[in-house]
Amino acid sequence: MDAMDVLTNLEHLQPFFQPIFSADEHTVIGYEVLGRYVYEGTIHSLGPFFLDNSIPEEYRIDVDNIILGLALERLRDRSDNGSLIFINRDPNLLMIDHGEKLLNILKDKLGEEQLHRIVIELSANKFSGETKSLCHLLNYYRTYGIKIAVDHLGRDTQLDSVTALSPNILKVNLDTLSYKAWDTHKDMVDSLGLLARKIGAVLLFEGIESVYQLQ
Repeated sequence: MDAMDVLTNLEHLQPFFQPIFSADEHTVIGYEVLGRYVYEGTIHSLGPFFLDNSIPEEYRIDVDNIILGLALERLRDRSDNGSLIFINRDPNLLMIDHGEKLLNILKDKLGEEQLHRIVIELSANKFSGETKSLCHLLNYYRTYGIKIAVDHLGRDTQLDSVTALSPNILKVNLDTLSYKAWDTHKDMVDSLGLLARKIGAVLLFEGIESVYQLQ
């Protein structure tokens, strides 16, 4: 799928929703918003579009915001409207306008009284700016009840940079977890567990596909 197809056919953009399951409560407690391009019955992930740095920043931001607006309209009036809403954002793009546009969309589509449902997912490893400036923005978001999650955590993660962001949630991807690699991954998971307890965050695992991974 070509980037120009996306930019000239914005009506084909659709939000999809990945459920977030609580191991404690055994219920779905939220949904992660995922962007998709749907054309003639075929569903395309927009992940490559958002990760393509050759596409101008303003275009990627516009597409992201269109999907977010559609998603919030659907989730706002659901019967389980207390569920959390996870939103992925590139911290470098977020800082272009210091997060103002995103906050305005959240207020307009959801209302300030429901902003406590929002969880903004960031990848600390992707950020190329000053951590202090990003922390200032995230602290401002927290005044509205918005929560912060740091994702794509792994063995190469700089834990100091994660700690500086004071996230509410640490997101670990277990897609590569296998029996043979368990000892390696167990050390990583144990370290992140210790960090989570230290900063008062909770762990969210992505890519659990089997019983042994869940255990």
